Amino acid sequence: MRFVLAALALCCLAPAAASLPFVRSAELMDAMSNTDEQIVLGISSRGNCGEPCELFNKFLSKLADKMDGFFQVIQADVTTQIMLGSDESTIQSLYNVSTIPMIQVFPYGLKDFRRPLTIPTNATGQLMHVYQSGKTMKQVHDVFLQFLPQNEVKQLSSSDVEDFIRSDPAKAQALLVTSKATIPPMLTKLSLDFSTGVKFGTIRSTHQASLDKLRDLTKIEVQTFPKLLLAY
Repeated sequence: MRFVLAALALCCLAPAAASLPFVRSAELMDAMSNTDEQIVLGISSRGNCGEPCELFNKFLSKLADKMDGFFQVIQADVTTQIMLGSDESTIQSLYNVSTIPMIQVFPYGLKDFRRPLTIPTNATGQLMHVYQSGKTMKQVHDVFLQFLPQNEVKQLSSSDVEDFIRSDPAKAQALLVTSKATIPPMLTKLSLDFSTGVKFGTIRSTHQASLDKLRDLTKIEVQTFPKLLLAY
């Protein structure tokens, strides 16, 4: 298996985000049951809410547009009915909702309506305010990206490099050499989506011994960062 350098390009000017519709009960139940994707559930009202809910809809619509591919954003009315086994309830009753809008996060994998990670109304309002400014959108994205599973991408030391390259030859390999201490959420999400056929790893640019080992094994000397190496 031979490593090659991968060139990545991101473009372009995206169209304005379309308004995020309210899901029906059956659509919400289907999403919760049939997707591994992280779900960000925005709880609002179709009426009698006024400007707060209008702003919330704009916030969710933009978030869904910007974070497409990382997680799924859904908007539901507070009165939406849900099934809990053989019992029927509503979102308002299950979560004891007294103020809206609010957000419930259901992390990647199997989901349970009874076990969300709650972002209450006050915190939701703060996220909306920050997002509206447009200057610190990444901070808001990071609030939701932190719920992605950890340890999906292996951080390699010099003693790990050879095993990463030599083991499991049936899988392709994606190796990111980076100056950053944290693993990019995009790489984490790719590892979740393609783990059956691709191994993902990272090497810190400050770990010279690891870079030397990589050069000896692949004949590729990485001198600028970040750099993505692919083997397939």
